[in-house]
Amino acid sequence: MPIEVELPEHDKEAFTHDLTLKFSRLIHSFVNSHKLTKEAFLIQALDAAFDLIPEAEKGSLYIAQDGIFKPVCAKGYDMTLLSQLAFTMDNIFIGFECVEVDAIESYQNYIEKREDHMFDEKTLDIFKALGTYGKFTSLYAPLQFDQTVIGFISLENFQMRSFSIISQEVLKFYAQSISNYYALKLREDREKRLYDETIMALVTSIEVMDSYTEGHARRVTQYSEWIATALQVPYEEIEKIKIAGLLHDVGKSAFPLAF
Repeated sequence: MPIEVELPEHDKEAFTHDLTLKFSRLIHSFVNSHKLTKEAFLIQALDAAFDLIPEAEKGSLYIAQDGIFKPVCAKGYDMTLLSQLAFTMDNIFIGFECVEVDAIESYQNYIEKREDHMFDEKTLDIFKALGTYGKFTSLYAPLQFDQTVIGFISLENFQMRSFSIISQEVLKFYAQSISNYYALKLREDREKRLYDETIMALVTSIEVMDSYTEGHARRVTQYSEWIATALQVPYEEIEKIKIAGLLHDVGKSAFPLAF
């Protein structure tokens, strides 16, 4: 049974102050994050985690694509080498504890040595080249969306040094924030894809009614985008111009074919 240790009052105050300071910096790192792409946000999140977790020497962030977990960004590792790694849900947490539940948690684990029989030879060689074959401490947390693990963030220490309770709480909060942000982006992507598909369906319906103008809306859109880009129109406005180009003839659908 774990032994609970009561901290002296002054240590409690120092702990609370340090935690408050770090969370203030953490929250600040998410300001204006809605303006970033998913990739830029993840890079920023990993960088900020290093600023707030002093024990971390190296780290990486993986995202699942079609059921395969691949590294998106890293610090301290050779990204060219790291990008050769790919995991499935069956082997991504081998040697690590990970409970697939609603509440996101951070975990700390010391890896003495990888389980050779659980990985192919190429993966083990990459582990060795990266220095993550054995004798390191990992602080990690899964990223989740709709109760499904969609990625994970992992920070490593190679000095036999444990991560503090504050660091564990900071990474847990980061994992929750990244998960929430990424879930929002995924929903936005789905909505945009549905929106784009709806617009293209309207354009196609116009072209079916009037085959003479087939491809006209797409050409108008392309020329409009080129002109707007040359005039250095902001990206958000260019997107609106492209939609207007596609839909500028949509009124035709309200008229009989005889017209």
